[in-house]
Amino acid sequence: MSRAFAVIAVAVSCAWMAVHAFPNGSPICDATYDAIKEMSTPDKNVNPKPWAIAATKKNGGLEIRIVPHKGSPSYTGFLLYVVNAKNEHVGTFELTDFAKAVTNENCNDGSTITQVNSDSKTKDTRFLWHGPPGPSKEQLRIKGAVVVELQEWYILDDRKIEWQPAK
Repeated sequence: MSRAFAVIAVAVSCAWMAVHAFPNGSPICDATYDAIKEMSTPDKNVNPKPWAIAATKKNGGLEIRIVPHKGSPSYTGFLLYVVNAKNEHVGTFELTDFAKAVTNENCNDGSTITQVNSDSKTKDTRFLWHGPPGPSKEQLRIKGAVVVELQEWYILDDRKIEWQPAK
């Protein structure tokens, strides 16, 4: 009887962990298939994606949004960052009550953000990003991923932008 209870307890614990994986944010910096599959193998990664990345100029920076397409499910996690032509993370995000900087040895400078909890995110999610200083225009790409649950995540299509620092 106690062995059966132990097996059930382990199974329930594993199921709970799968549903609530990384509720306090992503432990990784890059939204690449190889990086994310280290944490989980997706059941699906379809096209078109249920969300898109959008960006508009605002307050000397960019307002970057994760925009749901009609019928998109709610999601619990995200990873968002901007890279230059050398694939280096650039700029900084303003932190919010639902977003924090990813903190690990590879990206601890505010250039990469993730969720603070596993609450459902169903609406157009917005972030304010401030680009790197520089003398000229620069081609950048906004990259990201959205997690519905452990076995369902999507690497979003890159959003290309031309960044011109304020003079």
